[in-house]
This record gives sequence, C-alpha cells and structure tokens, in this order.
Amino acid sequence: MIIHKQVDLQELSTFGLKASAKYLLEFDSHDDLSEVSGFVEDVHLPSMTIGGGSNLIFCSDYPGVVIKNTSSDISRHGRQKVTVSSGVVWDDFVVWSISQGLCGLEALSGIPGTVGGAVALNAGAYGTTVKDSLFSVVLYDIYKRKLYSLTTSELHYGHRSSIFRENRGNNIIIVDATFLLHEKLYLPNHPKINELPYDQRSSPSLLRKSILGLRGHMPSVATNHYSGSFFLNPIIPNKLAGQIRVKFPSILMRPFDGRHQQVASGWLLEQSGLRSTRSNKFYFHENHANFVMNESSGATGKDLSDFIMSTQEIVYSKFGIQIVPEPLLVGEEFWRGNVFHQPK
Repeated sequence: MIIHKQVDLQELSTFGLKASAKYLLEFDSHDDLSEVSGFVEDVHLPSMTIGGGSNLIFCSDYPGVVIKNTSSDISRHGRQKVTVSSGVVWDDFVVWSISQGLCGLEALSGIPGTVGGAVALNAGAYGTTVKDSLFSVVLYDIYKRKLYSLTTSELHYGHRSSIFRENRGNNIIIVDATFLLHEKLYLPNHPKINELPYDQRSSPSLLRKSILGLRGHMPSVATNHYSGSFFLNPIIPNKLAGQIRVKFPSILMRPFDGRHQQVASGWLLEQSGLRSTRSNKFYFHENHANFVMNESSGATGKDLSDFIMSTQEIVYSKFGIQIVPEPLLVGEEFWRGNVFHQPK
C-alpha cells in the first residue's frame, strides 16, 4: 500500500475541477486491504474509492481518504469465466477478452475508465451494458474488514445506477469482478450496429473496430477535460411522452419499459439551443450537445453548480423535463442537493 498526502485531485478526474484530498491510498492486492482499513480508522476520516475518474467529479476538496486499486490482474477460469481486478483499464480488458477468443464486450469498446468504474456505473453503449455479462463481484467493507461476494442480481442495477452509486463510493471497495463471456459472437440489437455492413461486424475484432469508429466523434478524455455524456437520458411516463411528441414530433425517445420512454438528453440540449454554446467556464461540444467541456484549469464546483442549474432550467422551461447529471458529483454544494431541484 502506498500513502500520498495532500493530493491534487484535478488529474484524478477527467473533468478536471480544482480540488484536493488529505490522503490518497493506492493498493494492488487483497493483502493490502487490512492496511487500508487500519489507516482509515487511524485518521478518523471519511473514505471513498475511485477508478479512472471518467464518471466522477470532485466539486470541492475531499476531507478524507481517496482509495484507488492499481492491480492489473486478469485470470480465466474454465472456458467462459474471467475474473478481473477493478483497477484494470476497461478498454484493456475488452482487448484482452477478444484476444482470448471471448465475446460479449465488443460494443463497450472505447469506454474510458476502469473495470471498477464500469461495474459501479453499469456502463453501457450500443445496446449492451456491463450487467449483461457480469456474473459477480468481490467487495471489501472497510469498516467491517470483510470480503464478500454479490451476484449481479444483488447490485440493484438500473440505467447508470447501482448500489455503488447509491452508496456514493463510500466505505466499500470493488476488489474484482467476474464476467461470464461467450465463445460465439452475438450481435447486440441496436440500430447503429444493425446498419453496419456484414463485413464490419462479422467477428469480434471487426465489430470492435466499427464501434471505435462510431465513437470517433467523441473527444478523448486523454486530451480534454470532460466526463463523456454529462446528463442522463431522462425516463418519463408514456402519457407525458405522448404529450411532448405532439408538440415536438421529432423528439428522440425509445421505449424504456411498458410504462416509460427514455428521451435523449443530447436532443433536448440541442433543441434548447445549447450545442456549441459557452456558459461561464464550460461549453457544450460542437459534435454533441451532451458533451460538457471544462476549458478552465481554475473552474470550481460552485461554477459547475451554477452551470448545471442554469442548464436544467433552460431544458425544463422548454420541455417540462428534468435532466440530472450522470457523473457522481462529490462536494459540499452537491451534498446539499442544490443541483437536483425541480426547476420552476
């Protein structure tokens, strides 16, 4: 275990707000977990775990211990099961699975962050989500000093939500995850994939190449400060969806379940006139209105809070739909719930 003091968090979150933490702990084996617990108990401070920081934004200084798994272990069990450390870069895992003749993760190619972050978020793209192939996870309770396993059905997965999001990353470490993959390619049922010529989706490697091509309009988190899609696609009742469609026939939405529709936040933002516009220290990317870019090294959580509330009010006043951020927002302004109010 490695202990860092007074850590700059700006580069540990791809959005890059100005923030720091009292401590950062890095561990790379199960043997370190007891030491992690001992340190957290000794300093009497809150703790939270992070992955690659691509879906987490520190909006103020964190007054505690940030914990990061740096292990890169991947092991195969039998023909289809694979256990992977939460610290492994997600896209590296996708590449590894394809190299091993295993299928099921191709549509999730190019998603930034770590395996732990993907599991916590239930990351998804092009008709596939992590939960589709996740078999189980091994967790560690920092205060109880206890390792335990949960199956996928016990993780309360929803649209970009899980027990980890409900817990806001506190006190529990995702140690590793086991996936049940396939030896045969099964194509996800998604319009973008269905439209691909056969020779661009006939093998796992070709499908991965096509998916990376489809993601080509997305800015790189390696060279830009942003967190991917910033606002969740809102889920609204069928009745409201019907009323909105009458007024806005071109609205992008799809069935979520028998009683709800899911609306594309990018469409809402673009139709609200926000694409390519700047507000304070942030702007909506010209390629996609739901990519919120941070172009200031000095931007703070308060700046982001003001930006989010302003955006929510613009969208709500036009469509009557509330949008909320997708990234986990950590900071005092957001603990008070200011950015989740219903705009008037």
